[in-house]
This record gives sequence, C-alpha cells and structure tokens, in this order.
Amino acid sequence: MKEMKQWRCRNGHILGFIEWNGDGLPQLKVLRTALDMEAEHPNEVDLIGPLRGMMPVRCSICDDVQVWRITSDGLVDLFSQLSDKDVFEFSKRLLQMSGKVLDLEDPSNPMPRRVSDGS
Repeated sequence: MKEMKQWRCRNGHILGFIEWNGDGLPQLKVLRTALDMEAEHPNEVDLIGPLRGMMPVRCSICDDVQVWRITSDGLVDLFSQLSDKDVFEFSKRLLQMSGKVLDLEDPSNPMPRRVSDGS
C-alpha cells in the first residue's frame, strides 16, 4: 500500500493527508484547521475525513482554496455501490444533460436527440 501523502495549499500549509484505501483508491483526510509546520507551535491535528467526491477546501491560515477531485476509479467505486434504481436514474440524468434520449426498450442504446427544424 502507498504511503500517506501531505496535501497542501499553494502556500505550503498542510490541508490534509491523502491515503489510499484497501482498493487502492485515494481518499483525502481533511484537517479541521491547516497546519503550518514553519510555525513555532503548529496546531494540533484534527482530521475530519475521508472525503469521497469533490470538494473545495479553504486553508484556514492563508485562505487559499484547493479543490479535491475524485479520480475516475473512485467514481466507479461510488457508482458500483448504487442500487439498480439509482443507477438507472443517474444514467437518465447524464443522458439528458448530454442531449440524448434513452430507448426504454433497450437502455444500452442511447439515441441522439432529434432537433426539430421548425417545419
């Protein structure tokens, strides 16, 4: 398993730690307050993770914002835990957003949405 890695803002303050779970997927363990290792007395560590998904994280020291983004493998892992009903609803919404319609007789066959020419 990979070693835990520090996740920092652009000014070098530690916002959290990246840890790989048993499936080898990265998860961010966010700190309640950022750590400044250059400070004479750094804050006590208080973890509030792990995060799964996407989230902006603001540095409590300098206000820099870093965005944690889920990996494709992490997204597949989250998706695989959904019920069949939720997978269907999710797929429908993605197709709607992409401008395609779902063939309910064959859901594996998304069809391009026909655009009316006004006639």
